[in-house]
Amino acid sequence: MKNVILAYGVWINDGRIFLLERDVREYNLPWPTVWEVPGGRVDWGENPADAAVREFQEETGLHASNPRFLGMTRDDDGSARRNILYYLVDAKEGHVRLGDPEHRDWQMISLDAAARVENLAFTTIAVLHLLRIWGIWDGEIRSRRDDGYVPDIFLPHKPRH
Repeated sequence: MKNVILAYGVWINDGRIFLLERDVREYNLPWPTVWEVPGGRVDWGENPADAAVREFQEETGLHASNPRFLGMTRDDDGSARRNILYYLVDAKEGHVRLGDPEHRDWQMISLDAAARVENLAFTTIAVLHLLRIWGIWDGEIRSRRDDGYVPDIFLPHKPRH
């Protein structure tokens, strides 16, 4: 089984999170789409923080900057062991241009509303868990996809509260 490193750019602005709607019909999930944060594979030799910014920009058409490490999750999707690094990024509102044909739509949604979306990607659920751990958001995850899902989270150091 191969190892894969992925990096995601998480844009939070005024209590809202930027999400992309991704077509996932090929994965036989209960929904034809899931809502996820922008991200993707880290290229060989690429700094993961730079990859998070690059992926955010490629998938949204928006300029991103100032990546800050939020945490990492690990999972095994059956074909690869995935190490997924999450970075908070700054972005400027503007014209969103979806850069990936798998993405159908986007939304800037309150964190509380996002936590209730039925078809969240597991990566988005992991982001919500990380935001709670760091004290950035104090809401409750109510998505049915979160039932029984506990991400394997790695933090660089223990958050101070």
